[in-house]
Amino acid sequence: MSSELNIHVGAYVEITAEPIYEIEKVLMCTMHRDVKTGVYCPKCGSKLQLVPVTEVRQPSLYTLLPEDEYTDRLSEAEVSDDLDVVYAVGNWNGDETKLEISRYVATLNEITPDMPARFIAAFNAEYADVLAVLRERATSVEMKFGVLTWWS
Repeated sequence: MSSELNIHVGAYVEITAEPIYEIEKVLMCTMHRDVKTGVYCPKCGSKLQLVPVTEVRQPSLYTLLPEDEYTDRLSEAEVSDDLDVVYAVGNWNGDETKLEISRYVATLNEITPDMPARFIAAFNAEYADVLAVLRERATSVEMKFGVLTWWS
């Protein structure tokens, strides 16, 4: 398995969403919560029981947009370990929301003063329907312009 460095220069969306709380039943000793295997606890001899445990998960673009119609529109840029922030970039090549950067040849791309506003406006127009759904489901959705790098 190989890793690939992704570089995005252009418009992106910063999504703040509440953490996802899931209750999962885990087999464990009610007195010694670190014992999770076997039938009986080796420390006290009591029978292991299914105990509800709350798991906290970071929201992702895919938990916020599980519908098939949105699956390929945006891609999550995994640039932060912040529990409540998701970064997403446009997933369509040739759109006017980002600079095209080749991984295989040297390139020179000038960033002009009008680019941030132009790219953000293009992103809002190209992905308006997806952004509308995100605004209903997330705490905040903010358009930004910048450089994102992440490994995938």
